[in-house]
Amino acid sequence: MNSAGRALAQAGTVERGVDYDTDPVTGAYPDEARLALLTAAEAHETIGHLQLLEQLDPGGRGPAAGQLAADLARRLPALSGVPGRS
Repeated sequence: MNSAGRALAQAGTVERGVDYDTDPVTGAYPDEARLALLTAAEAHETIGHLQLLEQLDPGGRGPAAGQLAADLARRLPALSGVPGRS
């Protein structure tokens, strides 16, 4: 168990004896398709808003918003083929 896992175990927020670094995640997942929480276009629009916040608040939460925008952008596909976007 890593140091974060040990800290959580000591705080009583995780099960003792479970190694969260190596034990597999198990569960029952439904077979039917799930809808995305955001469309690709909405996600790209959100990134634009976060980048704007970064510019408008450089001394406050702006840098964190910029980092989040960069992290999200790396996870999204390009917008080619999305209606209304290029």
